[in-house]
Amino acid sequence: MALPSIKQVTKITALITFLGGTLFLLAFYLTMSLSAAILGIVYGELIMLINLAVLTAIIVRAHYHAIPLPTALKAIEILLINVPVSILYLWIGITLSNYVRITFVNPNKAIVENLRVSGCDDKLIQQLNTGQSKTVWIKIPNDCSITINYTIGQQTKQEDVTSYVTNGGGYITTFNINTKQKPCKSDL
Repeated sequence: MALPSIKQVTKITALITFLGGTLFLLAFYLTMSLSAAILGIVYGELIMLINLAVLTAIIVRAHYHAIPLPTALKAIEILLINVPVSILYLWIGITLSNYVRITFVNPNKAIVENLRVSGCDDKLIQQLNTGQSKTVWIKIPNDCSITINYTIGQQTKQEDVTSYVTNGGGYITTFNINTKQKPCKSDL
């Protein structure tokens, strides 16, 4: 059985690198969990070592004329395509970790009006009908907490949504309004 060509090895390595990185970024986007972040980082480190090993093999084989220089350069080019993609994915991951995504749910029999989110960032939800929900993205500029003020049944109320968040500590949560829910916490 013949060994795969250097082009096949680099194409497969580049494809696995790209698809794996994309899946881990998607998992982090959907869950914002510490586990997804750590697995993505470990995957990135492992795949970087594999890419460096393939790159080294190409350079060594080209140096000893085992493969023609144009073939080696094309293979190196294929591997290096993932470098800007990796930088972009890292930037997206860091940016995501600086946001809290909160889905506010109105489980009450009354309409929630003028729901003002304040603390880290100011947002306004005009109205949430019974059973309705709305997700807001709140940027974390520094150490802060998130509170809400709203009107329900002619009464103005205030609740703590998060007691403390900081840069890099973003997460996704659901907050049920007017249910005496404890403030949310991040696992990051």
